[in-house]
Amino acid sequence: MTVAEQIGLNLRKVRRRANMSQDALSKRTGLHHTEISMLECGGRIPRLDTAIKIIGSTEAGPGELVEGITWHEPSRWDERGWFTIVGLDEPVDVRQPRSGGEGV
Repeated sequence: MTVAEQIGLNLRKVRRRANMSQDALSKRTGLHHTEISMLECGGRIPRLDTAIKIIGSTEAGPGELVEGITWHEPSRWDERGWFTIVGLDEPVDVRQPRSGGEGV
């Protein structure tokens, strides 16, 4: 499971708890319904402003979209950190080239 997939599961959980369809959440947040679908299936990770819209619209707690995801700091200055997802045996590797310049 990836970080995006875990966020998607968490999003689906908070949306259903709020008794909302994807279409209803789309209308409340101003996001296209395909964006909600892509987020829920783990095809995308929401930007911070998108996450805030979802949290406000579903009345979720601020940490609920990232529940079960942990960041591990690198142990040395030249190493990269990584994420783990609760329930998985191996960490999800998020190391990327240090070239810089490109933001996501």
